[in-house]
Amino acid sequence: MSSYGKCIKYSLIVINTAICVSGLVMLIAGAVTQSKITDQKMARTIGGYSLPAGSVLCIIFGIFVFLLGVLGAFATIKGRQGLLNLYAGIMSLIFLIQFITGAVALGVKNSSKFDSYVEKVFAHEIKINSSHPAERDFYQNYFKCCGWNGVGDYALPNNTILAVESCCIEKDCNVTQINQLHPNPCNSKIIGASRSIIEVAGTLLLVFAFFNLTSIVLSIILSRQIRAGYQYQ
Repeated sequence: MSSYGKCIKYSLIVINTAICVSGLVMLIAGAVTQSKITDQKMARTIGGYSLPAGSVLCIIFGIFVFLLGVLGAFATIKGRQGLLNLYAGIMSLIFLIQFITGAVALGVKNSSKFDSYVEKVFAHEIKINSSHPAERDFYQNYFKCCGWNGVGDYALPNNTILAVESCCIEKDCNVTQINQLHPNPCNSKIIGASRSIIEVAGTLLLVFAFFNLTSIVLSIILSRQIRAGYQYQ
């Protein structure tokens, strides 16, 4: 095999080793998240059961990516043209999914309707009669905020305040005293955090997409070399 062919071969082995490692990382991350979903605070997020579903998908996708990396490495080491073509085909599908999902995520993040979408998901739950109080309290404690639009969200018809303990600046405060409650509203903090998460996720998807594109191109080149009759050893 020429030096060019050997370079392609070893590059593919390195890339597929990295793919195997990334699959294991996703698998472990999903498994750890699943192990921590033990109470109402982690059992679901406001607006749905996205955390458990996401961790399960992470586990499944991690296993799939790991096996795909093993397939690519095996096909490369053994010089199996058919397996290389199969690998390139599957990886092409993953590339399209990653690229489209990443582009859409970044597009949604920059959409003028993003703030209203996040508000629709969260605002109706961050109030005193929330149907998911554990999640409401988690967000208010984490972001040190009170109410979607502020403490006024906990105002009673007689203009007095009756907040919840997660609004307290100090533990066990008087929830009727505004000066003992977090003055900041939750809307800007939750919207900002949501935008940052989507931006990071979308960017990582695009980075991995082009990383996978490299493996596709190299596997196609190597497959053609094998078909052309190059000595493979």
